Amino acid sequence: MIITSALQLYISLQVLAIIAFIITFKSFNNLADKGYCISKVLGLIMSGFISWLIMSFNFGAFKLTPLVSYISGGIFLLISILIFFLLYSKEDKKDIFSFIDKRYKFVLFVELSFLAIFILCTYINCFAPDILAVNKLQELVYIKSILASNSLPPDNLWFSGYKINYYYAGYFMLANLINLTGIEIHSAFNLIASMILALIAISSGGLIYNITNRKFYGFMGAIITGFMTNYIVLKQIIIAGVQDNFDWWATAHGLPNGTFTEPPFWSMVLGDIEPFFIIHIFTIALIYLIYTIIKDNILLTTNNITSKSITTNIILIVIIAMTITCNILSILSTMLIIILAYLYLMKNSKEKVKNAVSIVVNLIGIFFIAIIIDLPFLLNYKFPGFTTTNIDKTSPDYLTGFLYTFGCFLLPFIIYGLIELKKILKLSYKEPIFMAIALISILEIFLLYKSNVSIFIISLITALILLFIFISSINIIFKDKDIKFHKTFGSIIGILFLFLIIYMATKSITIVIAGIISILFAYIAYRKDDLTIYTALCLALTGFILIFLSNTNTDFSISNTNTLAGYLLSQTILLFLISLTIIIFEIITKYTGTVKDIMITLISIILLPCFLFSFIGPYYKTNKINIIPDLVPKLSGINHLKVFHKADYDAIKWLQNNANSNNIILEAVNPATQLSGRVSAYSGLTALINSLPSQLFSYGEFSKATNNINNRIEDIDRIYGEKDKTNVKDLIKSYNINYIFVGELEIEKYGKENLDTFKDNYELVFTAIDENNKESFIYKAN
Repeated sequence: MIITSALQLYISLQVLAIIAFIITFKSFNNLADKGYCISKVLGLIMSGFISWLIMSFNFGAFKLTPLVSYISGGIFLLISILIFFLLYSKEDKKDIFSFIDKRYKFVLFVELSFLAIFILCTYINCFAPDILAVNKLQELVYIKSILASNSLPPDNLWFSGYKINYYYAGYFMLANLINLTGIEIHSAFNLIASMILALIAISSGGLIYNITNRKFYGFMGAIITGFMTNYIVLKQIIIAGVQDNFDWWATAHGLPNGTFTEPPFWSMVLGDIEPFFIIHIFTIALIYLIYTIIKDNILLTTNNITSKSITTNIILIVIIAMTITCNILSILSTMLIIILAYLYLMKNSKEKVKNAVSIVVNLIGIFFIAIIIDLPFLLNYKFPGFTTTNIDKTSPDYLTGFLYTFGCFLLPFIIYGLIELKKILKLSYKEPIFMAIALISILEIFLLYKSNVSIFIISLITALILLFIFISSINIIFKDKDIKFHKTFGSIIGILFLFLIIYMATKSITIVIAGIISILFAYIAYRKDDLTIYTALCLALTGFILIFLSNTNTDFSISNTNTLAGYLLSQTILLFLISLTIIIFEIITKYTGTVKDIMITLISIILLPCFLFSFIGPYYKTNKINIIPDLVPKLSGINHLKVFHKADYDAIKWLQNNANSNNIILEAVNPATQLSGRVSAYSGLTALINSLPSQLFSYGEFSKATNNINNRIEDIDRIYGEKDKTNVKDLIKSYNINYIFVGELEIEKYGKENLDTFKDNYELVFTAIDENNKESFIYKAN
């Protein structure tokens, strides 16, 4: 069953990829891979987008059934056929077949690489398939809510009477794919995380291959973006060794102040499919398309209306629209990447003013259409309300914390800066001063993880790291022949003075230096003629700005919660990973002989410890890959209920077979246990309320929904806790509750004696008892 389900998903995804490849081939024909490595992602996005449009304007006429997904797939195929026969010339059609004929080894390598990652990660997940705890259950609920609703936004199965107020476009896209595969949803859920990681690796590898034009670096980029974490696992090994109590959860997961930042592989091991994990494939697709636009100067203007420019811009609009609805905060990185990229087109133009106007008009048009497409989502979405009174000024700021945890991502930048420093000082690679500076800067990072270090020392090391980047930045500026030294020096002094004032206001040295670096990176990126290094600097600059904007240790941040900062910082990780791979390429390819060997050795020493979690984490998370009969390896996420909570499992199965999909179920809420919300999540019925922190976050701490959330918690406690159930009959009726569930969690929380009185007032329709004498009952209320 595991292999069959995995193949079903792969075949469905591959069909979408082939259709997308035909549509996008012309847009990407200036790239080495012709867009093949991103075709699966684009197939997933565009097919989901068609279903999204259908459901946005169906006015409650039908649900997102497999039939609707098949119709969307048919429309997608029809569009592909029309584009192929109407917009493609004979040469275009010949190029497609020529690509398949001449590059079949490359295509085979990409497919085998995808399958290898997908199958390996699926195998790992089969040893920990349980869909437990709030996040995973909630993600399952979101997908089921989308499949059960007649319109968008979907009804919230964990908050009856309310629509989902969350970034659900990514889940919608996955729900559409599940319909196409025909796989049982509890099994499909455990395939998705593996699929997303494989998509991240293959698409980012393809992007880096196109930028560097080297297959080896594309392969290395796929490994780095997919499987690299940080040094925290090394710190744990140094301090305590790899023991049976290895903390796979905390290792490589978050910042020192508790903010979660999950690299792609960590998210896969966790089995989470949060929006900040899904958004990675949208981000890579965006960079892919932007890169081909600036490389081929594809602008949709009155003087440049071609089938290629139209198709490319339509794809860009779809990606932007779906990116915003997958995670609305991603609009920041989206705009930054696009604006920085389009600057490259403007700076190389002889008619800068005219070209600037064309670019601005083009961008306004793209974002305007994307927003129009997103109106059904935006009009119904209410951004949660947060205050600035809960900012923790005592914890390290996010920049310091980020570099403390993920400083390894910037070490290749340091080496690049040191190479530039060597040029300034005219040092030989054999001179001890150069190697001393390089080794000290790297050793400081490793020492940081070996023992507890004060925040002051961390800040100093952070400043040192950024200072090296600063030095390399100055050198690149000085290399511009058309800029006078005194003007450049004066500009730098002016920038330093400006940020000295900011520092006096914010009292954050790392934010000041990050601001300086951000401005310098922007300037350097603009002055550079090399598109490869320009791309790397743009991505790094975007990452720095996202950290800057998410910093809750300052009053001007856009975010003051760990959750919101986590969204931005997780995307920053991806940008830095892609950027550092390109920088590594720049470092290694510029040198030969002994110097090259030294660089490769140094970079290997820096990066290899960051892959330790990829081996150790899954081993301990899956109980040492231990085969347990009837439990693991299994693919279905409901299997753990069948083994450990058989009575609840049987009762939920009865609800699946006998209750209507629009029925409301009453079940206990207990955030302290992983079983909270299990009845609604697995049966697909609507609950009064569950997942309190998530609901408060989604609807805002100070919204009208908050009182309703708190009232429902009190009412659930009253219904279950009241011994005389006649006193709560009206309350049950007021909520239109159809079934009352009394299972393991309810009996543990309220006591069997209180719950047995339900039978005096309501019909007992199901009873189950397992071999451990655990009981479950279902009462029909209305």
